[in-house]
Amino acid sequence: MLVPSFHQSPQADSPGLLQQVSQTMSQPVPDMTSNYQRYQVSTYLHPFRSLLVDLSETTCLKTRSSLASLASLARLVWQDVPPAIISDICRQPQDTLQRAPTCRKFIPQRNWRYGNPTFPIKKLVKYSPKYGYSRLFNFPYAGSHWRPRMNTIVIQIQGVANPNSSTNPNSTAAAGVYFGRDSSHNISFVLPSYMQQTSNRAVLEAALVALKEVVDMRQTVLDPRWKEIIIMTNSDYAKQGLTKWIWNWERNGWNHMRQRNNAISHVDTMQQLQNIMTYMEKTCNMAVRFWKVGREDIAGADGLAQLAMQMRQNNDLAGALDMMGI
Repeated sequence: MLVPSFHQSPQADSPGLLQQVSQTMSQPVPDMTSNYQRYQVSTYLHPFRSLLVDLSETTCLKTRSSLASLASLARLVWQDVPPAIISDICRQPQDTLQRAPTCRKFIPQRNWRYGNPTFPIKKLVKYSPKYGYSRLFNFPYAGSHWRPRMNTIVIQIQGVANPNSSTNPNSTAAAGVYFGRDSSHNISFVLPSYMQQTSNRAVLEAALVALKEVVDMRQTVLDPRWKEIIIMTNSDYAKQGLTKWIWNWERNGWNHMRQRNNAISHVDTMQQLQNIMTYMEKTCNMAVRFWKVGREDIAGADGLAQLAMQMRQNNDLAGALDMMGI
């Protein structure tokens, strides 16, 4: 079997990725028969779609995740597959194939724009009283001055629960969304009783509220030029779930995930988050990115969540005392 040689590209400088591509392409091809099912070919093409996207980010390829590149790649890999079958599959609507994951991770340590070594978070993120939200600061180009990125919004989110248990009926969860000091967009709330009262559910609800607030702000601001929405969180569950796992859940089908015995937690909220992020990325031309930080770096959101929790506990205590006639 012929394996394409990608090292011909002068800008292909990612040996690890090229090795991954070569290893994937060297997998044995099933024997061709007269009754060979098309869905088998489609299944074998799925890995190459995401690999094309990753490869295009490190090479000079400009046709990232295009069906034309997918067809050409398939013809090089599987010489014995009838061209008619490949062409027919590659003409399918794009949503019938595996959706290429969008990069939703924000890692400033990998970008020289945020200082070398990377500056502390207090220097990277600053609140703008004029606009009412926080923005990133960076070096726009080599030799430039330290200045704000006008097309960014930085939001802190936090979820807390006391006690943090999905089975304890006395558990209460609250969330905080922090745009900046004295911002009118700051939000704190307690999760409704019908939701699972855990910190994981609270932080997902906080992310959903934050994104909805950005969409509402975009509709009310006269000249919205936001391109990057940076969500700061200390939750590894939220960061991994919304940047990595969610693509597998979407590909497997949300209804299928609900019917499984080991269904993912909070599947409805995850689906809402995926829908709104897809809308922001495709319709609003925004990039939603999640930034994993320490708890001390999201003190604003943590304070809002703790305040909502304290108010809920005070109301419960007042209600209990009123019932006892005290």
